[in-house]
Amino acid sequence: AYREAHQLAELVAAPAGLQQVPMPPETLTELQPLLQQEPWLRTTLHAVLDNLDQEGFDTQALAEESHMTVTQLQRRLKQTVDLSPARLIRQLRLQYALDLLHQGQDNLGTIAHKAGFFDQAHFSRAFKAQLQSSPKAYRLQHQNGTLWSGMIDKMRQKLNPDEKG
Repeated sequence: AYREAHQLAELVAAPAGLQQVPMPPETLTELQPLLQQEPWLRTTLHAVLDNLDQEGFDTQALAEESHMTVTQLQRRLKQTVDLSPARLIRQLRLQYALDLLHQGQDNLGTIAHKAGFFDQAHFSRAFKAQLQSSPKAYRLQHQNGTLWSGMIDKMRQKLNPDEKG
């Protein structure tokens, strides 16, 4: 279980763009045992993924959706994957923004909104702090390749193995 928890922490703590290498699909497969052992974690991840576009979705909202107090959620996430709820939300938002950047269809303001950031400036600051590159520069650097794409959709598929899509 420790290995799977560590992999989840790596997934959300370091978006693949930081290493500029795609995360191998088997990483999500390897997370399945942890999600089976910790059903609350599946519920928590569902809640974050279902609310990525809601800028007001925060630790309190995540705790409510996870049927826990804020303190319980903080303790469980810290013990299981060594992340705070706020960091989990932020990192999955950035991961989703990476997906959208690779799709290349939306402007940065739209991506910021879709990923739940208050505005484009807030998104750009968070992105640059994590990836040491602006979203625009990142997109230009990766526009001719698909080094990384679709991780949020892959996570959703792993959380909902019976659903097609």
